[in-house]
Amino acid sequence: MPLRVNGQEIQVGEIISKGAEGAIHKLPSMPGCVAKIYHAIPNPLRAQKLRIMATMSADARPMGAAWPVAVVMNGVEIAGFVMPHFENRLELHSVCAPIARKGAFPQADYRFLVAVAANLARVFATVHATGAVIGDVNERLALVDHRATVGLVDCDSFQIGNGDTIFTCDHGVERYQPPEMQGVALRGCLRTRNHDCFGLAVLIFQLLFFNRHPFGGVTLDGTSPSLGEAIAQYSFAWGAEAPALKVCQPPNTLPFSALDERMRELFERAFGEKGYSEGRPTARAWVKALDNYAARMTACRSNPLHAHIHNNCLICEIEEKARTLMFSPKKINISPSTKPGSARPDMLPAKIFMFERATNFDIIDININFTGMCPFCKKIQFINKYPVIFYKCVECSRRFPENEWRKF
Repeated sequence: MPLRVNGQEIQVGEIISKGAEGAIHKLPSMPGCVAKIYHAIPNPLRAQKLRIMATMSADARPMGAAWPVAVVMNGVEIAGFVMPHFENRLELHSVCAPIARKGAFPQADYRFLVAVAANLARVFATVHATGAVIGDVNERLALVDHRATVGLVDCDSFQIGNGDTIFTCDHGVERYQPPEMQGVALRGCLRTRNHDCFGLAVLIFQLLFFNRHPFGGVTLDGTSPSLGEAIAQYSFAWGAEAPALKVCQPPNTLPFSALDERMRELFERAFGEKGYSEGRPTARAWVKALDNYAARMTACRSNPLHAHIHNNCLICEIEEKARTLMFSPKKINISPSTKPGSARPDMLPAKIFMFERATNFDIIDININFTGMCPFCKKIQFINKYPVIFYKCVECSRRFPENEWRKF
């Protein structure tokens, strides 16, 4: 039997992705939209929920969410729904994890991570403004593009209300559920925005701390609790109470002091006992704090992909200790100058070190556009105007600061 939307027959296109509940199909006849077709016919309660979501006015739907806009009918049964298509986006975990990010977002820098975190909080705020609760917060919930735009998916699982009826979210990932929900059977369980705010804080922390989980610390008593157990015990490894809880942050990770005071306060409240009793920071509170944090940041002089609020760059320090890069080095290709006398056949391009404190990181080969003299071997070389700290002479292989060029 043909599938129909609003009485009109539709042809579903190729599968974009497939999950446990259904598959996402392209809709050639509806540009900008895709259809989720369930593997099995939804039960009557789910079907009622989809009808309610799809009949909400455009003004009532949250912006930045792949909200159902129409149901797909197979005869008299609901087979799925139509939703906006977020094109050219990848799941949030591709931004959080350094290895994945360097492949998926090679132009990303630390400011990009902060921007993604702020936009994630913004879209959470739009969902909460409708009265809905996300419930199943996880690293696959959000899709991100190269402009740091964030969109939420799996909206059909959100908890919504209609009069006296509450359509609950019956799923959840342990590492994003708050302490009070650890070990709780989620089917039919009423969720709250305060529960969502715990998961949001975890995702923001993972973005800012290079995919480290805030409760994934190192215990000082030899025990090995699961993440769920650590969450239930409020064992925030970066927090002020961490020593009393006999836990500390893992080695070679960004210190809590990298953040400003307001950001640290929000994380402490989100992950501490007061978050349960008095309320966790809202999505709007995170937006304001992250925007202020971003405004205070300055680019690192050693590596423009880093940014910080202190005199020294703490990202540089953990890269040196861990002997790994958190971001993909940017490759610069600058054409040599054509000014008379500025280019000679015996001049070779210099190799530029983008990382001040390391000797075994990637080296960037570039063409350069004005000349200078090495302070050690006195050879005249091309040098470039890119604002890095150290250069390497191609003749004697010595490294020296940028300002040393200008002394000769």
